[in-house]
Amino acid sequence: MSDFELFYRDTYIEFSRFLILNAPVLDRVDDLLQEAYYLVFKRFKKADIRDKKAYLFKVGWSLIKKEYKVRQEYPIDLQVTSDKEDTEKKILERITLERLWHYLKTKDIVIQKCVYLYYLGMPNQEIADALHLSLAQVKNYLYRTFKELREVLI
Repeated sequence: MSDFELFYRDTYIEFSRFLILNAPVLDRVDDLLQEAYYLVFKRFKKADIRDKKAYLFKVGWSLIKKEYKVRQEYPIDLQVTSDKEDTEKKILERITLERLWHYLKTKDIVIQKCVYLYYLGMPNQEIADALHLSLAQVKNYLYRTFKELREVLI
């Protein structure tokens, strides 16, 4: 396995969370992810990058800022282990990602981010802290979203 592949594996989840938290719309997260890793890959072998992970996040942040400029919006400042959560994860597994994506597009961006971060394995308290919400709000968003998923998609 190459050095870049190891770097990709080590940073993927954390960098995905970063993009989800900061992107103006979630439709573009996959494109931003791919573009950022491509830009880092082009410079990966060069010796002038001391901290490759920091460089990745710097590239990601510049791509996010560019997205907000295109949309003429300004970024908002954004700096699970129970039986119920296990049941909700099983619901997510049973629903195709395509149907889930289509359903989530109809929801508010904050709810989308909560579900995506939850799906990536981020604990509810960390989601609340990252999105500047209360833990109760995050739990409520997730509960209502999964309840609707059960009614609508299953």
